[in-house]
Parts: sequence; C-alpha cells; structure tokens
Amino acid sequence: MGHGVFAIVLLSTSVVTVFGQQYIRLPTSYVNQQLVRPEAKSIQVWNASVCASVSKTYHGYVVMVDINLPENLKWNPLLGVVYATVSNGTSITPTTPVFCQNYEADTAKSSCNYLYDEAMGPNIIVTVRAGDSSHIQYSLGVSFVNKTTQLASAKKTILSPEETKKMYEILALPVKSAVAVVNLVPMIRLDTPGVVDTLGVALYTFNVCPSQAIGSTFTIEIVVVGAQPDDAFSTYACKALPCTADNNNVIIADISDSSINVVQVSYNQIAPTGDVFLTIFGFGGKETNQFSLGAVVRSK
Repeated sequence: MGHGVFAIVLLSTSVVTVFGQQYIRLPTSYVNQQLVRPEAKSIQVWNASVCASVSKTYHGYVVMVDINLPENLKWNPLLGVVYATVSNGTSITPTTPVFCQNYEADTAKSSCNYLYDEAMGPNIIVTVRAGDSSHIQYSLGVSFVNKTTQLASAKKTILSPEETKKMYEILALPVKSAVAVVNLVPMIRLDTPGVVDTLGVALYTFNVCPSQAIGSTFTIEIVVVGAQPDDAFSTYACKALPCTADNNNVIIADISDSSINVVQVSYNQIAPTGDVFLTIFGFGGKETNQFSLGAVVRSK
C-alpha cells in the first residue's frame, strides 16, 4: 500500500460519561482523497465503512452526504452537475433501499441527508452519476451529525424540461458490475475551538478502525495547538479508561506544557477496538486556554 495522509475531522459531538467523567465523542467523517474528474455520463461508486464497534453510537444520527463542485459552486446545470444515490448496496434496483438522493423532480442539489439506523449496516454506498458535461469536477464527503444540529442549506438548481429529461436518462443507466467500489477515507477534527481551564482537563474520545482505505498498519498523529501563544497544554493519549497521568492505559504523552502538543499512536496499540481517549491538561497563563484539535492518519 502506498503512503497516505488524511486529517481526522469533527462535524458534530456527543458526550459519553465514563467513571463519572464526561468525554466528548468525536464522530468520524469520510472523504475522497482527491478531486474527481469523471467522464460525461460515467458512474463512480463510493463506500463509507462505519466501524462495527461504533455503529450503535451513530444510531439516530443524521447522515449528511455533501458534494462539492469547485468549478461550479452555484450548481449551474450548463456547467455540469452530478446525481448521487445513497444506499447500502452497490447495485441500485427497484428493491434496493434508497436512503437519500440529491435530486428530486426537476431539482438537483449539493447534499442530501437521512436518519441513520444501525440496522442499515456498516456500509454507506454513494453512487455518483456525472451529467453530460465533459468538464465536471467534484469531491465527496459523508458525515454524522447530531439530529439536534442545525443543518446548512444545500445549494439547489432548477433544471429545464430538456435538462430534466437528460437527468432521468442518465439515472436509468445501469451500474456495470465492473465498476470498482472506492473506499472513502475516515477523518476527525474539532470544527470550533476547544476550551480547558488552567489546571483543568478536557476529555475526548474517537475511534479509527482498519479498512480497505487505510489498511491495518496505520499510525495516528494527534495535534493540539493553542489559539494564543500563552495557551499551554499537556496531552495524554490512552487505549482505555481511566486516562490519567501515570496510568498503565497511557500509550504516549506530551508533557511539554507548551502551546503545541503532538502525540502519535499506532493501530496495534489500540486494537481491536480502535478507541483513542485523550486527556488534555490546561497549563496556560490565563484562566482558560483555547485550542484546535486534529489528527493525521498515516498508512504504510
């Protein structure tokens, strides 16, 4: 397997109480690793594979499927758009359950969403059909969002009768068995700054499991960066709870009490669950410390 890099990204959080302490759970998102330039009327099939150990956690969450057209931000149909169908199967038939799609009647839009049920299974299959333009470029993301979160409005375009007819002709094209299923890459990060009191702690947990996209020999580099130079921290990464200093559960720690903390863990240190627990101590010069939290997973 070639070298791969991706960021681990937070879009919505939940709180888990363990041993009387509240850990903020960072849900996993999934993205394609590079911009796609499909041929006109071609079909790509993508899979976001949810870790079995956390599929119950996402029960009742909203799954957001977002498509970005960087050269057609307003989704002008004359410049080319794409049509996505989301299911748990690689072949779309009349009996295949369709969870959401980014088109309806004469409208195409940049996203669709649905309520996740663990009975749907671990695979979120997104079938993307390119329009009849030869200049389409897109990227794709799948994320779990707490159902109480205010969802961003999708970009929409109204198709002319002729464009609508073309769309349904494209949608009628069968998915050939030879079309390869490409695995989306998992990612996690804080999208708003974290806050920890000086001499206090901030607690986080997330999960990364092996997949065809990253293999099973990956490492996770976790980075905490202060918002200001006098924001300072020490960070402990653990394989289990409790996650405290001088505990056998600690895999590695950065106790530099500085504005930048970096720790790295390998999958074999967190196998088989894939759970990572973080305890971030505040050591800044003010009463509170703000920080960004992210990670990079490096597959070998």
